[in-house]
Amino acid sequence: MWRFKTTKMDLKLGQKVYHKDIYWGKEQMKVVGIREKEVELEGDYSGGTHNVCQKDWQPLEGVLLEKNETPYSELR
Repeated sequence: MWRFKTTKMDLKLGQKVYHKDIYWGKEQMKVVGIREKEVELEGDYSGGTHNVCQKDWQPLEGVLLEKNETPYSELR
């Protein structure tokens, strides 16, 4: 289900990624910063309800290079 092996070497600024802690890895985010163990992601943290663009630092460990295709019914 989840792939946690992403390293900072796998990422580059401007890349589109997903994060396991942001809507179960289903919301596309843009990489705007990279630290040793964190990545700064820009996107709509409201889940599309407010159509806003925000930034926040997330653990590198949860970055997904592909969208989580698991149905919502199986995530709960």
